[in-house]
Amino acid sequence: MVTTADKNLLCVDHPEQYPLVAAAANVSASELVVTAVVNPDVSRNVPVISLPSGRVVGIYAWLGDTVQKGQLLFRIRSDDVSGGYSNYRKAVAASTGRL
Repeated sequence: MVTTADKNLLCVDHPEQYPLVAAAANVSASELVVTAVVNPDVSRNVPVISLPSGRVVGIYAWLGDTVQKGQLLFRIRSDDVSGGYSNYRKAVAASTGRL
């Protein structure tokens, strides 16, 4: 703790512009309320790859959301997948004799 100021430690051109004052405690709020704009950090984006092509019919996560591994992010309606699944069902039915 410094009890006296040593004027020889610092030299300024116009010392009258910088009066010495005693430090005092200042109580302030622990919360800061401001107006701001949040922009995405493109360096932190992770591409989401979808194997089938198609149209997005549902979005379940938005910019800024925290997501977990395995969480459904979006739903796609794809002719590739529906056609493949239909062919699979036909093949299963044919192999079991349920045509």
